[in-house]
Formats: sequence, C-alpha cells, structure tokens
Amino acid sequence: MVLELAAARNDNTMSFSDQWDRTIDDLLEQIRDESSPKHPKLTAIVTTDDSDLREAWSSLIDTSRQLEVIAHKQLRGVDLNSTETELIIKYGDRLAELMLLGFATSLPRDDVPRVASVYANYQHGGILHGSISRPRVLWVLYPWHGTKILSRGAVLPYREFISGVALTDNEWREQLDAGSAPPLPEWLQPLLSPSAPDAAQPSATR
Repeated sequence: MVLELAAARNDNTMSFSDQWDRTIDDLLEQIRDESSPKHPKLTAIVTTDDSDLREAWSSLIDTSRQLEVIAHKQLRGVDLNSTETELIIKYGDRLAELMLLGFATSLPRDDVPRVASVYANYQHGGILHGSISRPRVLWVLYPWHGTKILSRGAVLPYREFISGVALTDNEWREQLDAGSAPPLPEWLQPLLSPSAPDAAQPSATR
C-alpha cells in the first residue's frame, strides 16, 4: 500500500487523493477480515463508523509531520511557534483523539500497566516477566540556548522479575495496587523517588 501511494505521488496521471481513499478502504477491509475473530473491539470500531477511522488516519499523518518539524527545530535550537507549542501542551488529548477515545467525554482507562511472559524454565519453576508500571512524573533539565529548562513529563517504570505462574495484565495491576509487586531494578532505583506510589491514584493517573 505504501508503494502504491508513493507511485501515485510521483505519477502526474494519477490522482493521489483517489489513490489514498482506495488505500484506506483496502486497509479497513483487511482489518475487518483479519480481526473479526481475534479482536472484536477493533472490528466494532471499524464497522460502526468508517469516517472516524479515516479522519484518525489523516490526523495521525498530520501529527507525525508536525512532530517531525518540532524535532528538527529542537535539534537546531529554533523556538517553536504558537501552533507547535499548543500541540505539545495538548499532546495527550491529541493521542486520545487518534485512538478514538476522546478525553472530553470520559476519563482515560487505567490500563497502562502491562506484563509479558518472556521465558519459562519449568525445571526451576520460574517464568521471566517483563513489565511496565503506572506512569510517574519525570523531571528533566533540558539544555536550551546556553541555559537549562526544568521540564515535567512522564515515564513508565520497567520491571523484570521471575514468577511461578504466567501473570495477566489484570493480575499485574492487582499486585501493584496491593503493594506486592516486585521491587524496581537496582539500576533504576536511584533515579526514582522511593515514595512514589504504584497503586492507582486518580489525581496522578487520570
């Protein structure tokens, strides 16, 4: 599909707009055919309103191009304009729109913590897991025009541990809420506040 779009872009005899519409239609059809038995929620989104998904794809392209410009400006030490600054400030809302969530009508789901079984050694009764916890505040001193700016963002702390059983995402979140999750890696502990909670905090995670 990417090659077809590239060809349409470089071919004056073809309408790029028409080719783009056909490509999106083909993509939607593939999602319907391939995801129906495996991902009913995704299928429901696609089937309910194709126009929303089409707008999301177009918005994703525009957002990616804007972020590319912003990255180049930062590397060159060039100040952002008002539109670019607004995108950074409202980046979370933009991501919610791209994922068809919309912060305006509801709070985001508390489903960020995830865990994955990486390797199982049943002779020793252990399964290696890799996981991420709930977001924590991240402070960064960013160099800018010979000085440093204190910036505030977010980070998802990483954990790697061995468990006797393969954990699901819900079971991992329950461990975080109960305070029974394995400790953070030693190399990461000096970088994080020991008092920061892993349990769900409405003011911090919503």
